[in-house]
Amino acid sequence: MLEKIASLDIYLRLPYIPLMPDFYFLKSTFYVKILTIMNIAPLSNPKDFVPQDPIVPEQPQQAPGKIDYIKKWLGTGSINIFGLPMSGKDTVGQRLAEALGAVFLSSGLILRTVEEQTKEKLTESGQLTPTDRFREIVLPYFSSPELNGKSLVLSSIGRWYGEEDAVMEAAENGNHEIKAVISLDISEQDVRDRWQSAKVLNDRGGRTDDERPEVFETRLNEFKDKTLPVLTHYNSLNKLVRVKADATRDAVFESTIDALYDFAMRDLVAQEQARQADAALANGHNGNRR
Repeated sequence: MLEKIASLDIYLRLPYIPLMPDFYFLKSTFYVKILTIMNIAPLSNPKDFVPQDPIVPEQPQQAPGKIDYIKKWLGTGSINIFGLPMSGKDTVGQRLAEALGAVFLSSGLILRTVEEQTKEKLTESGQLTPTDRFREIVLPYFSSPELNGKSLVLSSIGRWYGEEDAVMEAAENGNHEIKAVISLDISEQDVRDRWQSAKVLNDRGGRTDDERPEVFETRLNEFKDKTLPVLTHYNSLNKLVRVKADATRDAVFESTIDALYDFAMRDLVAQEQARQADAALANGHNGNRR
């Protein structure tokens, strides 16, 4: 099992409690304990449970200035990560959140946990969760008091074309503006190879949407039909950051930091130029009034 986080205890309670402190949040009416790698089971006595420190994969070396620069640029904003199934969205997202001191919020984990506890069929067919249920379950987290003043790293929040506007609105209303959207680019053959390897390693936590080939193929088709247009929309807003994901986990993470650093530099320069242009325009108006 390659670099997995082994048997990690995650603790949730009403209304919002960090999962893997500062990684996941879930709105729920009960306490649950999730073993993210091995299984999912309710806590028999939540008061007796003491969250364990997470085992986090060793971070690759990065130039200290790049991480600090990205933090300054991000502020309390959000970075949303997309990619084909098995492209490494949660792996990159967790490491990025750890490096930036941000909260990692995964729509997939939230929806699968709700599915497990309510028996509602949300993900196991491989099709995307209906937009109305996605909005009801996931979007309220942006306004959670526990997220105030924190930056966010998101894993595929808003996968269905048309959801991205509601996501951006909810994020901005919660003071977590979507500052960048990462696309982890990898071929379909590579993700199929990774799926086969994951079946052998059994390192996907027993996810029902990973069990059958036909369900996995449905997930690939859903990405092409419904999520690629989402990325096209973000690209039109100059928010898209592309990262090649057909490499080792460390290499992909390093590429993500490099790409975000370059994007943040360009974005800050553009913001400064816009500020100066606004100031010059304002001074011109003031001069005309004299």
